[in-house]
Amino acid sequence: MSNTKVGPWGKWLIAVLKQMIAKFKQSGKRKELGWFVS
Repeated sequence: MSNTKVGPWGKWLIAVLKQMIAKFKQSGKRKELGWFVS
């Protein structure tokens, strides 16, 4: 809990984003991931 800026919702959001990125990489949709990040 060193990072006080990230609350429970922040950690949940990061976990969801990591799962989404993993799914994008598996399905090979890096083009969609490009607009999602930018």
